[in-house]
Amino acid sequence: MVGHNANEGLLFTNSAVTNGLTSKRFSILKFMMAHMDTRMKLGGSTLSSRSQHLGKQPSRRGLLSLLYNNDTYAYQFSVPPALHWQDVTHTLFNGPNAQVQGDLTAIALQAYITSFAETSVPSDPKLPFVLPYGNSSEMQELDATNIAEIMDPTVNARCL
Repeated sequence: MVGHNANEGLLFTNSAVTNGLTSKRFSILKFMMAHMDTRMKLGGSTLSSRSQHLGKQPSRRGLLSLLYNNDTYAYQFSVPPALHWQDVTHTLFNGPNAQVQGDLTAIALQAYITSFAETSVPSDPKLPFVLPYGNSSEMQELDATNIAEIMDPTVNARCL
């Protein structure tokens, strides 16, 4: 089961950088691409050229799903502001806490995690059913007032 926060990278992004990659970073990326193995094995499909790989890159969850034969689950923690680490207070919830904006969200997250640890399936009869991530890139979104199925927002045209 893979999870991420809706604003995961906000704390790691320098707001002063407004013009994309610096020339040093671009040089590093260019070097990596020039020396990248041209045959990459992802799940059952082989990408036979660097350009084919660059054109279709799986999201991190998509890659994990491929590696585990599409038998994975995913969630997005969206309780505002949904920064990196903020799901931890919900994961470790043990009663009223000023950092927890929704006791029910915390209890639901704990139920999903616990059932996944016990049975390899995040489920609870009182909570919405969680579909496997699979080819459809579906995941659960947990916010302060709702739990719903969404398509992985990190999947884009470059993804498999």
